[in-house]
Amino acid sequence: MWLWNSIPESRQIWLSTTDKIADMNPATIIAGHKDPDAADDNAARQITQSRSYVEAFDRAIAELPSAGCVIDEMTKAFPGYGNPYTLFLAAHSQYQT
Repeated sequence: MWLWNSIPESRQIWLSTTDKIADMNPATIIAGHKDPDAADDNAARQITQSRSYVEAFDRAIAELPSAGCVIDEMTKAFPGYGNPYTLFLAAHSQYQT
C-alpha cells in the first residue's frame, strides 16, 4: 500500500474508506496493482488484509524507533506481500534522518 508521507489522520481516512467499501458488501474486488499470482479477488479477504496492513503500519510507526525497525516488523507480519520498495519508502518517510 502506498503510505509514503502518510500521517495518522490520512491512515485513518484510508481505514474509514475501507469500511465504506465493506459496507457495500462486495463479493469481488479487483485490485489495480495486484500480484498476478494472487489466489483470488475475494473482497472480504482483501478488505481484511488491507485493514490489517494499515493498522499494523500505524502501530509500528507509533511504537518503533526507526524505519529499519518498521520494515523488519512489517516484513515479518506480511511476508508474502510484494513490492517491498513501497514499504521502504513509506517507512523512511515517517522518520527524520
